[in-house]
Amino acid sequence: MRHFLTYGAVRRAEGRSFRAIEHQQRNADMQRKQARNEKEKIEDQLDALRLASAAMWELMKEKLAVTDAELEAKMDAIDSADGHKDGRYRPRPTTCSCGAKVNASDSICIYCSKPVERQNLF
Repeated sequence: MRHFLTYGAVRRAEGRSFRAIEHQQRNADMQRKQARNEKEKIEDQLDALRLASAAMWELMKEKLAVTDAELEAKMDAIDSADGHKDGRYRPRPTTCSCGAKVNASDSICIYCSKPVERQNLF
């Protein structure tokens, strides 16, 4: 048995298809705008952190006479502490009383919900 679509049925199907494509395009545009806004927010936070770091470093040099070489040596030592000299700060996980490894930035164990003492400010 052969099926034939009427001209009206074809036009209705095309209309639904076109509306679906428009809907997908609007969703993609919204996601792109949201990603752009999130990127700008992260860049603003990074700029604020850079400014704070620069100000703190200037104060340390002026008030404590710390040198650039001393700062670089300390940065290298901290960078190497995780076993990977990669220019990133990755604090070692802490161990909860239940025995689970907990991310150093977390204050509660995700396995037993007990508070975990932070070993490091950062």
